[in-house]
Amino acid sequence: MKNLLITTILLLSAIIVFSQNNYQIEFTYDAAGNRTERHVIEFKEPDKSMEQRAGGLEQGVGSIEYKSIDEPVYKDKLGDIEVSIFPNPTKGELVIRQINEHGAGAQGSGQTNGKIEVFTLTGERVIQKDNIAVETTLDISKLPKGTYVLKILLDEHCSTWKIVKE
Repeated sequence: MKNLLITTILLLSAIIVFSQNNYQIEFTYDAAGNRTERHVIEFKEPDKSMEQRAGGLEQGVGSIEYKSIDEPVYKDKLGDIEVSIFPNPTKGELVIRQINEHGAGAQGSGQTNGKIEVFTLTGERVIQKDNIAVETTLDISKLPKGTYVLKILLDEHCSTWKIVKE
């Protein structure tokens, strides 16, 4: 009986502690299972300025702040460098960003010895860029709509991405 009481108290304490989050994260997925959106819903307590603007709120009523990230960001790790690609699908411009494990741009703020190649699904290379910048904008607006393969080479590391041009 004593063990049951202690277990119940510990369980209720854990539930109370973990239920005090003031935010919730929701994800949206497409039919293929790829994450397309991330929504952070933050629950806030009312403040006096909001109460004055609203003409007075009932005590204990909170507000909800809704933040949405419209463009999904796809990430991969190449050695100690994190590569981000967005937006995908794109209508013309694709941003490729490199961040090292310390949060700074890879290789300082200049050029890297990386290379970008874009291929059609038949294997034809349609774009090649050498010595890419830490943040590179790739213009594929002149390419026809469809699916392409983006290959990123950084030092001895290689990453392949599926890119959709709308």
